[in-house]
Amino acid sequence: MRAGQAVYIPHRVFHQLTNTGAAPMRMIYCYGPAGDVAHWRQELHGTLPRAGVEAPPLPAGAWPQSAEKP
Repeated sequence: MRAGQAVYIPHRVFHQLTNTGAAPMRMIYCYGPAGDVAHWRQELHGTLPRAGVEAPPLPAGAWPQSAEKP
């Protein structure tokens, strides 16, 4: 992606975002309908389930979320 681009993610489609560039990335998620999403609270509290351990394995081709570059 490049600055100014947008992506539509349909309901119930697996997605993840990983910054592979050298510069910090900013993103905005827009949810519809509006409201609180349970995993936001998990992210804030550091309690997201670990893929393949407390949650089902990641889909083929997906990488675990990380602060390090792939």
